[in-house]
Amino acid sequence: MPAAPLLRRLLPCLFFLSGFGSLGAQVVWSKVFSASLGHEVPSVLGVVTAVMGGLALGGRISASPRIGLSPVRLAAALEGVIGVGVILSAWGLPPLGEVAARWAGTASSPVGLWMVAILLPGLSLLPMTLAMGATLPVMEGLLEPLDREDHALGWVYGWNTFGAMAGCLGAAFAWMPLLGLRGALLVCGGANLACAALFLAAGGIGGAGAVAPKGSPPPRRRTREGPVSILRLRTTLFLTGFFGIGLEVVGVRALSMVHENTLYSFATSLAVYLLATFLGAWAFERWGRSRHPVDLLSWVLAAASLGVLLGAGSLPRSRGLFLAIESAPSLGWLSIPAAEVAIALLLFFLPCLAMGACFSHLVTLARTPGRGIGPAVGWNYAGAAIASLVFGVWLLPWAGFKWTFLLVASGYLALVPSPRTWSFAVALGVGLVVGLLPADLHLTDLPSGTGLVESRVGAMATVTVVRDERGDRTLRVNNRFQMGGTSALVAQRRQAHLPLLLHPSPRRALFLGPGTGVTLGAATLHTNLVIDAVELVPEVLEVLPRFAPENRSPDQNPSVHLIAADARRFVKGAHDPYDVIVADLFHPARDGAGFLYTREHFQAIRNRLAPGGLFCQWLPLHQIDLRTWEVIRDTFASVFSRADVWILHYNVDIPVLGLIGRVDAAPVDWAALAERRLREVDPAEMRATGFANAVQLLGCHVGRLEREGVGMRGRLNTDDFPRVTFLAPWVEALPGAGPADTLLAVLDGMRAPGGGAAPGARGGADASPLVREYVAARDHYLHGLARESAGKLPEAIDLYFQSVGESLYFTPSYARLVGVIQVMAQADRPRARQLYDQLLRSRPDQPLGQRLLGELFDSPSTKPPPP
Repeated sequence: MPAAPLLRRLLPCLFFLSGFGSLGAQVVWSKVFSASLGHEVPSVLGVVTAVMGGLALGGRISASPRIGLSPVRLAAALEGVIGVGVILSAWGLPPLGEVAARWAGTASSPVGLWMVAILLPGLSLLPMTLAMGATLPVMEGLLEPLDREDHALGWVYGWNTFGAMAGCLGAAFAWMPLLGLRGALLVCGGANLACAALFLAAGGIGGAGAVAPKGSPPPRRRTREGPVSILRLRTTLFLTGFFGIGLEVVGVRALSMVHENTLYSFATSLAVYLLATFLGAWAFERWGRSRHPVDLLSWVLAAASLGVLLGAGSLPRSRGLFLAIESAPSLGWLSIPAAEVAIALLLFFLPCLAMGACFSHLVTLARTPGRGIGPAVGWNYAGAAIASLVFGVWLLPWAGFKWTFLLVASGYLALVPSPRTWSFAVALGVGLVVGLLPADLHLTDLPSGTGLVESRVGAMATVTVVRDERGDRTLRVNNRFQMGGTSALVAQRRQAHLPLLLHPSPRRALFLGPGTGVTLGAATLHTNLVIDAVELVPEVLEVLPRFAPENRSPDQNPSVHLIAADARRFVKGAHDPYDVIVADLFHPARDGAGFLYTREHFQAIRNRLAPGGLFCQWLPLHQIDLRTWEVIRDTFASVFSRADVWILHYNVDIPVLGLIGRVDAAPVDWAALAERRLREVDPAEMRATGFANAVQLLGCHVGRLEREGVGMRGRLNTDDFPRVTFLAPWVEALPGAGPADTLLAVLDGMRAPGGGAAPGARGGADASPLVREYVAARDHYLHGLARESAGKLPEAIDLYFQSVGESLYFTPSYARLVGVIQVMAQADRPRARQLYDQLLRSRPDQPLGQRLLGELFDSPSTKPPPP
């Protein structure tokens, strides 16, 4: 087959491959940079700014008459540059990120953080982004001789955008989870290299720059002389790019208040955005060219404004829609992705449909004779390049969601050259209705009986404090993630006490993720302790006073230093060693949190520990499955040769485990250490938090992690392969074991032969007979709670009685039986009496049962009447 006809047939595939590789690489780059920048938001905004800036420059360069290559060879060269650059970035970007993180320091100002977020991607990705910016104009030039009706741009843009959507979904749902970040970049770069090879193979090494058959009449071309001035076209191109990316930024942030906030959530939202843009360009090519250019421009701009307003107006109902689809049993594991697609369609589909048509129309009108569409594309991308920072860093935190959406809609409406369309009037009317909505567009979920105490929209997240009808306050980040509250004070205080009590003499402590400050407040009760607390989201630190007095006001304590910084960057850049480092309950499914469980991060923490120091990583077992637990466990054990598992509290609905690793492998006299340390802390506080004696403290020990078999990299969570990021989001979507089953599987696995935790089998924390009895009672109690939650109360009661008979020190099972008997006495008095008598026989040395239940069964007034 001749080269030119073959090229014509392959063009859709080539345009698709180009978009697939380029956009897929951008998604992976966002993950790579987030490891250095500490959060997904600055990483995404930095990559968007870098890519759009490079696209703008590349579009301008593509129009240079000094480029002497034919369009086919130029397209192949550009795709080759992109492919090689993407592949090299798989090895080059991580070291650059480390250098940038050290340059940014441990607690850089917001200005310094955002400078790094812009400069790091901007400079390191520049060769690839310049080539990406030139591809669209060059590909459009390839079709110029074929374009009899001026349809080339929409055709190229449509296929390229469709490929970008596929690349986005492929990178997030397939390549990164299967191959890791480096492997995903190899796939994306390979797609661009394949595109380059196909260009050369189909067009011939010395192939012609045109693909039209000989003798074809010249195409009809609109030039920039027309009904719209070039100044207005350039201004409109610039501002539509600005408002288009602004909508993406504020829209993704708004959706983060509703959906699951995972890697897959972001990819789904971006794919919907691209799909609607592609359909808009296709619709313009099919139906839009018969209208007058000014009327068409007025219509699509007004329609974009109306779409933004309708999307923003749908947000108050989006939470209900999300929950309805998420709970649909017929969808199975697809329920959460389907719910995220649905709310993204509500917000993005209409405005992006109009934006896709608007872009194609504007660029066609602004085509420059002899230079193609390069200058026009450059103006659009230039506006997009500054939008991410203006909207994400400044405008959204300052104005809030409602007014930012209204600004975008007003911006599109102000660009309408002829405000005579019906959509202009409708947009004005809808804008007035949206203006009446609350500032947060009802994005904050407030169940009945709760009220909003405070809300702060920051550059990286939205932080809210909610009060319930009992007066308890809860801290939320992006509405979805609860970061503690005043209803669970004991558990949060134990998060500080347990690791601090296990160190013989802590003087400096570092807390990563202070949350409500309750854990920090508990740490201040340990004498002579200097505390550093690092929090990534500054607004979390700003709302700490809302949790006083329960948190003991750590923001006003001179021994506590609050630092707004990324935990990873702080640990790597800090110089002072710490005796104890405590990492809070990071939500594993939250996009970016997986990097806080990587081997590199654990190693950096180990390097920051003083001799004899220990590190405690708390794990929310109810948010991970057994496989994710094993990945984190093995990753932790690969860094700390001496590591143990501890349980925070005795709860099967919200179980929490702690991984505690020590620098020194020397044996510890746990009993003597616990006795001494408990005397050094306020006794009332110790009793209130369940650490009244050494048995209760050491009874939280689950077992030791054995290092054997954890060196296999295939099971570790690393910066290059953050498996936790990919595994944790599926815990809710896929059917599987609940938190109680996961906890019991961990406990039983630690007790099994080779599990590393046979009680009393070594001189560990559970070597004392009293501790062994306490641990046995604890495990029977937890199994009983699991049976009771499964509706098997008789089995649970038997397990509670086993627990009661095993240890006098373990009281939760005794208290649980008292509660069961009190409730049962109302419905089945004889059975309740049998349980009461059995309770007294099981533990005659515990008078509490008779004191609490005696009047119910022993008082003459309560005895059943004689027959």
